[in-house]
Amino acid sequence: MDSNTLNIDRGTVVKWVLILVLAIAIYFSVRKVVKTIKGDSAQKAIDSEIKANELSYPLTQYMSMADQIEASFTYLTTDEDTIYSVFKKMNTLSDIAQLNKAFGVRQYYGFFGDASLAVFLQKGMSTSEIAEVNKILKTNNINFSF
Repeated sequence: MDSNTLNIDRGTVVKWVLILVLAIAIYFSVRKVVKTIKGDSAQKAIDSEIKANELSYPLTQYMSMADQIEASFTYLTTDEDTIYSVFKKMNTLSDIAQLNKAFGVRQYYGFFGDASLAVFLQKGMSTSEIAEVNKILKTNNINFSF
């Protein structure tokens, strides 16, 4: 039984495995840096929209509202009423910007990666539910939509 076998020495295999591991490490490092840079520029854009004299609540309250929104999303359901009630509290564009800032980026269901408030809403709510959020904002004379 004569077969053509590929003889690969152990050193070559180790070398290629190390190159592959290094390439993966570089990929994830660069990806993290790019995410940080994008996040910083998005954060600066949000910060520029916030006018302290137009905020309706203490800063800690925005964090609490952001936590309420995040808790409204579960694996099986979304508590739209809680989300609507938070947005009904928004009185100014600065309120929305501060809520976005307080929300930041959070783990979307733990394994889908990081997501902003807008991504949470888009992934976890139907088009008509997002339209309701936008309607609430419009009713409050806020020129912003998700």
